[in-house]
Amino acid sequence: MIIKLLNGISIILLTLLLSNCSTRNEIPLINRETGTISYTPKDKKGIDAEIILYKGIDKATGLPLVASAFKTGENAKVHAQLILSNYKFHQDENLMFHIDWMDPEGNSIFQKRIDIPHDSVPDIKSTISIQPGKRDTGDYKFMVYLFRELIAEKSFSLVSYNVDSAYIFPRDNSKRISAEISLGNNSKKENHREEAGNIFMIKNKARLSANVKLLNANLYKGKEIKGDIYWCSANDSSFFRKKIDFSPYDTISDVKSTISINSESRQPGKYKVKVYLYGSLIGERPFELIPEKKEETNIKNLKGVDASIVLSGKIDKKTGEPLNVSDKFVIKDKAKVYAQVKLTTPSETKKKSTVIKIDWVGPDNKSIYHKTFKFDSKKIPGSVSSLISISPEKRKAGEYMCRVYYNSSLIAEKKFSLTAVSP
Repeated sequence: MIIKLLNGISIILLTLLLSNCSTRNEIPLINRETGTISYTPKDKKGIDAEIILYKGIDKATGLPLVASAFKTGENAKVHAQLILSNYKFHQDENLMFHIDWMDPEGNSIFQKRIDIPHDSVPDIKSTISIQPGKRDTGDYKFMVYLFRELIAEKSFSLVSYNVDSAYIFPRDNSKRISAEISLGNNSKKENHREEAGNIFMIKNKARLSANVKLLNANLYKGKEIKGDIYWCSANDSSFFRKKIDFSPYDTISDVKSTISINSESRQPGKYKVKVYLYGSLIGERPFELIPEKKEETNIKNLKGVDASIVLSGKIDKKTGEPLNVSDKFVIKDKAKVYAQVKLTTPSETKKKSTVIKIDWVGPDNKSIYHKTFKFDSKKIPGSVSSLISISPEKRKAGEYMCRVYYNSSLIAEKKFSLTAVSP
């Protein structure tokens, strides 16, 4: 009984202690002029904060263009600045602030820690992008913490870049405009599209097109319809945009957007096409880009001809034998890959001369260097060799190939890989 009583007293004391740990008043104050909600300090000399949200700086006055609602757009941003009160009483301290931008669902979209050293002028600012391909419309929050204790917050709204477009989004979902997106390979020469699902191959001169059909758009004849088609990477950041722009006098039709998907412009991975009207998402479609399938090479079995390839990182200067034999090599200064090719050739041939070629092939299946040997057919040596540099200036990580040709016929090949770090 005594133990239970002591435990109960301990819990009460702990609760009281924790409630007194906070340096802030639990009931916040709202500044009606600025909209800042502040959790004021219990100490009269404690730091208080006011939040200013603005869309940019007025060029004429040099003052911030303060707002509580911000229109989304490709280059639109929301800027935040924190104005501190009573900082003069804490100039000899090191202060730790945290800022947090919250989306309409209460999820953090960006966080940052800002340390203010003693005797410094506080300058606490932060910015987020509000392009439609990145942010949805809705109510957001900007929150500020001092030593991990919430001291101020401020709400703001993201709205479409034309707030008079409410007619596009009626409460009756059956009358709303939505986007039906089809994807397909596109050919410039033949002006046609081939529906190919959601997986497309990266290859030379390849293009991918999205055809967007605006469903229910016929219900809005005589009214303008504006929006965007965004091509986005997996993290929803857009890399290409096409405008949707129909005036009240236009006939509303399908909208087409096309991008290049060659190896120079795109990497394998997952992507999305997203369609917005007035900053609101009305449809999206995921897709994936995969590496180009390399053509298989046919190694010919020539009568009496054979070759074997040995790859190495060094050659013994005295014996000429390969050292550090491997199929994996590290890219670094002065590093090389040596190929020693042992040949078996017919003792008699009708041809007067024979050409042996060693060809080094890069990850894109293109030749990066080749060495050609021409011999009298009666005097073909038992081996030939070649080398390439694998310094960082010349090579990138990836899968490579060494190929051997006998009079233009491929007779042997060996794969090897280059890495930026030790395998």
